Amino acid sequence: MRLLTRQKTMNVIAVGIILFFVWILLLPNSFIHEVGPATLIAGELRAIATALFECQEAITAANQKGEPLGIDSPFSYDEFRFGHFHELWPMLTTPIVFLDNRISKDKYNPDGESYLAASRGEEFLLISLGPDETLNTKANEIERAMEEGRLKTKSRHDWAYAPTNGSKSAGDILRY
Repeated sequence: MRLLTRQKTMNVIAVGIILFFVWILLLPNSFIHEVGPATLIAGELRAIATALFECQEAITAANQKGEPLGIDSPFSYDEFRFGHFHELWPMLTTPIVFLDNRISKDKYNPDGESYLAASRGEEFLLISLGPDETLNTKANEIERAMEEGRLKTKSRHDWAYAPTNGSKSAGDILRY
C-alpha cells in the first residue's frame, strides 16, 4: 500500500514538472514580445548617447588641430531644450554621420515619431515613451530636475519604466 502511494506522488510531481515546462514554453511568449522591444530601445538610446560623445570628441580633436568641423557641439546650448532628438542635435547625422539614420523612430510611439530628448549644457536625457505609449516624463519636471542637479535620481526613481512592474506598466525608457 505504501509503495502505491509513493508511486502516485511521484506521478503527480512528474506531471507538475511537465506542465511547468509547457507553461514556460508557451505562456511567456507575450512577455518576451513586450520586454524585447524595451531592450532594443535601451540599446538605441545608448547608441544615440554614444554618438553625442563621439561628435563632441571629433569637434574637440578638429579644433585642436586648427581644422574646425563647422558644426556646433551637442553640448554648447546652455538653455533648456526639449523636443525630438534629431531636432535638438541635427549634427549627429549631417554633415558627418555619427549616428545611423535607422535609429530614430520610437517603437512605442503610436504616431511613429522619433525619440524625445531634453538637454541643457552637458546634461541630457533621451526618452522613449515606453510600453504604455504615454509620455510620463514632463518637460517642466526635467528642467526643474536639471536646475536642481537631480536629473539622475529623478530619472531612476520617478520616471523610469520598470519591467518588473509588468510589461505594460507606466514609465518611460530613459538614458542620461
